[in-house]
Amino acid sequence: MITKKEADTGRAVTATDLETIDAAISSQEGLSRFLYTTRRILGEIGKLETAYQNTKSSLAAVEQQYVQVNGELEGVKTQLAKAQQEEAVTRQRVATLAAEVKEKEQLLSNYSAAVDRIVGKAAA
Repeated sequence: MITKKEADTGRAVTATDLETIDAAISSQEGLSRFLYTTRRILGEIGKLETAYQNTKSSLAAVEQQYVQVNGELEGVKTQLAKAQQEEAVTRQRVATLAAEVKEKEQLLSNYSAAVDRIVGKAAA
């Protein structure tokens, strides 16, 4: 506890005292600027981390869709190959039938000519 006598014998404020206080204020202002800047940087880092996590999740979803679409594509390719094979078989069958029709037309034409000759001889 300070006694009354000690309080009365206080010293006067000097320029050094004021310089010390000014230096403390200056240091505190610098520290406050540093802390504010650090706070803003950490806030931006937090936003970037959130954006990174969202991008990572979106990428995982896109990769999953890629796998699904790729699987569907392989299925469609298989169906296309099967359809192309069936088309080739059908075209071959149509060609065979067209050849048979042409052969039958020729045979029918020959029979018709033969009938005409027979009927023509009988009428004469």
